Amino acid sequence: TRQNYYQSIWGSLSSVSQDFESFKATCIDLEPVEKKLPISHTATTVYDPAIHRLDERAQYLLDYYTDIVRREYSPVYVEVDENCMFNAIKIFYPNLSVDEIRVRTIIELACNEEHYTTMLYSMKLDLVDDETVQEHVLRIMNNHEYTGVHTLAAISSIFGRRIESIYPNINDNDGYFELLNRINEPRQTDSILSDEPLRVLWSGPKPDGERIWRPNHFVPVLRTRSSFSSISMESITDRDHENTGLPSFPLHENDVDVCTNDRHQEISAINDNF
Repeated sequence: TRQNYYQSIWGSLSSVSQDFESFKATCIDLEPVEKKLPISHTATTVYDPAIHRLDERAQYLLDYYTDIVRREYSPVYVEVDENCMFNAIKIFYPNLSVDEIRVRTIIELACNEEHYTTMLYSMKLDLVDDETVQEHVLRIMNNHEYTGVHTLAAISSIFGRRIESIYPNINDNDGYFELLNRINEPRQTDSILSDEPLRVLWSGPKPDGERIWRPNHFVPVLRTRSSFSSISMESITDRDHENTGLPSFPLHENDVDVCTNDRHQEISAINDNF
């Protein structure tokens, strides 16, 4: 099967992951073969309650801490297994396996290391994540590893879609908010397949005024069906956006940290840059 094929490639890459140059050479050899397996140009962008489960915590963050118009977009719950970025992208492309998305991401980054290194510094994203492309690639070869700005950029290129990175404005004067609210463009801009971006929310624990909020989870954001129709903006009153406190609802099993691993804690600690 297609999934077995990508699991086999993952195994082949794992066997040379001790040395990046050998790893990169293997990726270059695999790239032409991998591109022969086409990806559907159609992404799932509309929320379907019969298929998708609403992430209520993420909905709260989206409603009260972003500029996303309320009731027009719904964040989808994805598994909390520290593969949340790949799980999030699978919501857009349900026919693809997490293994395929991971392998395609790794090959894209390894084969175009210089491009993504330049992008990281030109966009000042090294202030968010100081991990090199090489380090990132070799680390996410392992299962259950934190992903981030490198991965989002590569996924945009893989699928030929702009990806809107949505970062909640929770902390005062948060440099992360300024840097991470952005549109990721595909490496080859002439390959863009749709004007509508895929949207990914940096989600995480409940806002707590006693400490700096940092994300630890990625959630896909889909349009609601009602957003196709004309919605009167007057119906969205100022009262709708008052911060009345986090409502009581069942959240993820670990209400403090959603996806927890050492790399996430390390990235969250890079607050001294701001």
